Amino acid sequence: MAVEVIQSDVLRTVAHGFLGRKGGVSTGIYAGLNVGLGSEDARESVIQNRLLGVQSVLPGDTGACPSVSFCRCCAGRQCHFAR
Repeated sequence: MAVEVIQSDVLRTVAHGFLGRKGGVSTGIYAGLNVGLGSEDARESVIQNRLLGVQSVLPGDTGACPSVSFCRCCAGRQCHFAR
């Protein structure tokens, strides 16, 4: 499943994206695009998810250093809420 990227017309002049949980390699209770290194998810899965997120917003980014690219690309905040 492809990573879900939500974009705003207001920010159209800059590369940006708000990432949902769709896509990603995490399984179990972390299924989807878990990018939280503070979770108990497998570190390798979180790093791969971060790389997928970066590549979804910045196609062609090699992700040579996923945590740096992720921080450069995103604010690094996670919002959790019930729907």
